[in-house]
Amino acid sequence: AWARLEPAGADEIATVAIRVGRARSLRRRAEPIDADVPSGYEAFAVSYATAGDIVGELCAHGADVLVLAPPALRSAVIAELTAVAEGGAS
Repeated sequence: AWARLEPAGADEIATVAIRVGRARSLRRRAEPIDADVPSGYEAFAVSYATAGDIVGELCAHGADVLVLAPPALRSAVIAELTAVAEGGAS
């Protein structure tokens, strides 16, 4: 019974670009990777269980974090940020 209460294990990987010196909490659980990112950013791989688990965290960092992959996660983050910018949460 206790096993069912455990959080889901991370089985998805997001590729993100994090602005140099920013998003320290996200960096602590991310792994640096080699990927093309805009100037002033560094590439990281971040594990997560579901998009719902990470969308809010990524959005909280605003322009300091860019989602590069997977496309569905990138779209979810863009949709959430757009909804906030338009005056409402999705």
